[in-house]
Amino acid sequence: MMGGKGPRSIAVMWVMTFLSLVLVLLRLYTRVYVVKAVGIDDHVFNLAWIDSAAKAVYWEMIGQTFAVWGMAIAKISLGLFLLRIVVKQWHRISIWFCMMTLAAISVTTSITFWLQRFPAESIYDPRVPGRTLLSITPFALALGIWCAVVDFYLAVLPWIFIWNLNMKFKEKMSIAISLSLGFIACACGIIRSIDIVGMNSSNYTG
Repeated sequence: MMGGKGPRSIAVMWVMTFLSLVLVLLRLYTRVYVVKAVGIDDHVFNLAWIDSAAKAVYWEMIGQTFAVWGMAIAKISLGLFLLRIVVKQWHRISIWFCMMTLAAISVTTSITFWLQRFPAESIYDPRVPGRTLLSITPFALALGIWCAVVDFYLAVLPWIFIWNLNMKFKEKMSIAISLSLGFIACACGIIRSIDIVGMNSSNYTG
């Protein structure tokens, strides 16, 4: 969760972006239909807003990259916690497998995200000509599906081994139930994966 002044800053940013868009459109409407005189200054003015939009998408892409890594890091942190309390070798192997494969898919997806078009500027700036090198959708879909699978597995695994731990029953139930919240993350991952299929586009902004 984002704390501090983060949510307020994002809210202000979107409000200002919306207001600036409305004002730009109103100014363009006035110049075209009311004054009926569109000059070079109008095109430069509109270009300035497009520049700002391109920069906004660029920073959003950076945020998306960290979001991709964040999903993997969150699950890896849970895996590291489980490694401290598992009791069998196959538990450790399965957890390490989940963490390593998820990390690999996340890194691959984030790299593909920036290399899907050449040059990369054409992803977030419609004025820059470019060509599509590969589709990000299969990678994003693979990441979404594997995240859901890992969430499900890490939620089920504690119920398998926790009963053999030397602790009170209430503590066992507390740990097992808290880790079972991964089922919610799994459901969200499934929904996200379904949505990814519907957003198949060669252009990130599309």
